[in-house]
Amino acid sequence: MSIRTRAPEFAQLSVERLCRAAGVCRSQYYREFKVLAEPPELCLIRELQERFPRYGYRRVAAHLGMAQKRVRSLMRPA
Repeated sequence: MSIRTRAPEFAQLSVERLCRAAGVCRSQYYREFKVLAEPPELCLIRELQERFPRYGYRRVAAHLGMAQKRVRSLMRPA
């Protein structure tokens, strides 16, 4: 849903003027927003951390049989 469909008064303005007023570049206007779903491995990691709060990414990876880099990136705070 674009800015133009949300408010009818914006339909008369050009994309360039809308983006300049909003402080964003035109590529962001045309970009489709994707809702990022939570990876299924993250639930397993959280459950394991609840049981063993002192486990780091290496132990979690070994326990789950996953790659350390993948576990580390999932455990990183957002």
